[in-house]
Amino acid sequence: MGSSSSWAGSLAAVLILAALLAAAGLVLFRRMQKTAERSKARKVPRQWPLNPRLVVNTAERAVWLHLQEAFPDAIIMVKMPVTRYTTPRSREEAKDWFEMLNNIYCTFAVCTPEGRVVGCVDVAGPAGLSSANRHLKQTLLEQCGIAYLPIDPGTPLPATTTLRAEFLGAPAAAQGPANPSNTDLLRHVRNHLHETLDRNRDYRRRSEDGSTDPEQSWRQPDSFLAPFDSRRSGLNRR
Repeated sequence: MGSSSSWAGSLAAVLILAALLAAAGLVLFRRMQKTAERSKARKVPRQWPLNPRLVVNTAERAVWLHLQEAFPDAIIMVKMPVTRYTTPRSREEAKDWFEMLNNIYCTFAVCTPEGRVVGCVDVAGPAGLSSANRHLKQTLLEQCGIAYLPIDPGTPLPATTTLRAEFLGAPAAAQGPANPSNTDLLRHVRNHLHETLDRNRDYRRRSEDGSTDPEQSWRQPDSFLAPFDSRRSGLNRR
C-alpha cells in the first residue's frame, strides 16, 4: 500500500513538472515568435506599401486658411506633437514623459517667426474630442502659457480679433493683423505669456480632479491608421 502511494506521488510530481516545462516552453516560443516578428518589421522594404495623402481634410483646411488670415505675421504648423514645443523640468523623467506625450498633438500650432508656439487649435473629427484628451491638452498647454482652442467644424469660426486676443493678448487684437513687426509680435507674446502663467501658476498645487483615467482615454487615435476624411468631393479652394 505504501509502495502504491509513493508511486502515485512520484507520478503526480512528474506530471506537474511536465506541465510546468510545457508552459515554460510555450512562453519561450511566443517570446521568440514576437522577437522574430519585430525583427521582420524593422527591415526596410525595397518597395514601400504606402501612398501619399493630404496633410489636412476639408474641415481642417478651412480652419487652416482662417488662421492664416488671422495671423499673417505668424507660422501655422500642422499636427505637431506637443513634445516638439514643451520640455520636461527633470531630465531624469524625460523619457517617461516623451513616451506618454509623443503621440499627443493639436491640429494646428500658431508660432512666432522665431518658432515659439503661442496657441494651439484642435479641429474635432467625426468622433469629436474625448473629454480626457481635451482636459490633458488644455491643462498642459495653459500651464505652459500656451492658449488652447478646440473648434467644432459645425460651428462658425471665431473672429480674427477673438483669435488674436486669445493667443497674443488684447493689445495685439486691437492692433489687428496688419503685419506688425516681429519686435511688436514678440513683445505681445511675452506679455501674454507672463499674464497666462500668472493666471495658471496655482495649477500645480491643484489636484487633477479625476483627470487620471485608468483606461487612458486621453490618448488620441493614431492619425497614421485612422480614417482620414469622410468627404466625397476633393479639396476645393475657398
